[in-house]
Amino acid sequence: MDFNTFQQEIRYLTPFDNGNMMINGWAFFDTPYQYVGIANVNAVPYIVFNEEGTIYTTKNKGFISEKITGRLNEITQSEILGLPYQSNANETVQKRQNDMLVSKGVLEVIKWLIKRYFNLC
Repeated sequence: MDFNTFQQEIRYLTPFDNGNMMINGWAFFDTPYQYVGIANVNAVPYIVFNEEGTIYTTKNKGFISEKITGRLNEITQSEILGLPYQSNANETVQKRQNDMLVSKGVLEVIKWLIKRYFNLC
């Protein structure tokens, strides 16, 4: 597994609301011996509540200890055995980013620019 895949898989499995945890919640390091992903609780303190769950919700409970760790182990094991693995991390992360832009009204701005400059709408 390369470093880019490592980062994408972690970000893909990180719970998503407004993107803050996915973007600012992780610090990644490529050391000579291993890849390291550290949950940045200083930037995103609620990452702990998502991992451990609360009395109000356990929706994301275990997303690091079960989902992310399991997926990274699955990819590593597939590579050791020479089996292909299917990742849809790129598509999912791209869809999340597009959804964020649309929710912020970017689509309306683009339509306005097209109408103003090209008189197409």
